[in-house]
Amino acid sequence: NLTPPPVPTEPTRTHQEVLGTLGVANSSNYLTGFAVGSDVERIIAKVRALDSSIPVVAKRADGTQIANGTLATGMQMTITTNGSAVNYTVVIRGDINGDGKLSAVDYVKLRNYLDGASSLNGAYLHSADTSRDGKTSAVDYVKLRNHLDNKSAIAQ
Repeated sequence: NLTPPPVPTEPTRTHQEVLGTLGVANSSNYLTGFAVGSDVERIIAKVRALDSSIPVVAKRADGTQIANGTLATGMQMTITTNGSAVNYTVVIRGDINGDGKLSAVDYVKLRNYLDGASSLNGAYLHSADTSRDGKTSAVDYVKLRNHLDNKSAIAQ
C-alpha cells in the first residue's frame, strides 16, 4: 500500500501573524519593537517555529544577506507569506548609526542632525525619534542621553 508523498503547502500565516509572533509593529514597512541586541538567527528561528515554510531573508543595510548577528537599524527583512513577499526595514530606536547598539556615537549623530551639521533619513531618522512622537527634536536627544547615563530606558 503506497501513500503519495505529501503535497508541499504554501504558508498559511499572514504577515500580521508573523509580525505579532515577533512582537513588533509595522508602520509604512518600518519594523519597530525589536529589543536592542536582538539576534538575527533567533528572529528567523521564531518565524520558522510559527511556520517552517515561511522564508525569511535578512540583509544588512549594504544588501549583504546574513543568517546571524545583531539586528540593527537599516537592516532589511523580507518575509514571504501566501506568495506575498514584503520587504521591511528594521528600526532600533536610538541606534542612529545602524550598528545595533545605543552608544555615544548615536548621541553625537543626533546632536549633529539637530544642529543642522548632518542629515538623517529613512530608518535612521525614524530611529532618532526615541520619544516616539513622530518628530526628531531635543526631547529625543535628552532621552538618548538619559538612556546612556542609565537614568531611563528607551522603549522600543
